[in-house]
Formats: sequence, C-alpha cells, structure tokens
Amino acid sequence: QEQIAIIMRLSYADVLHAKKQPVILILDDVCNHSDVQRQKLLYNLLQKAAKNYQIIFLSCQKNVLDIPVKILNL
Repeated sequence: QEQIAIIMRLSYADVLHAKKQPVILILDDVCNHSDVQRQKLLYNLLQKAAKNYQIIFLSCQKNVLDIPVKILNL
C-alpha cells in the first residue's frame, strides 16, 4: 500500500508540473513497511522525480543513510 500511495502522489505531482504549477512533496516515513530492495527502488524513483520538483524526505530509519542521494545545499 505504501508504494501505491507514493506512486499516486508522484503521478499527481507530474500532472501539476505539466501544468506549470509549483510542486513540493513532503514525504514522512513513507517506507517503514517496505523491504530494503523496495526501499532502494523507491529512492531511485524519488531521485528521478526530484529533477522536476522539490522533494522533502523525512525518515527515522537509519538504513536510509546507506543509500546514496544527491543533496543540494543552498
């Protein structure tokens, strides 16, 4: 269910982005019940989506730190 909810949010964000609307996604612990393989796939998907809109990703899981992500420092 978590993965479906995230895909739906990303799809809606794509619709808004296509209509030139500003998009910011705030995702809080969206992978708590996913196994590590699914988490990695999700994080790769989020990195691709982050090319089009801002994503704020929050997690209390320490294994998230093991997955390489690109961070933009302003």
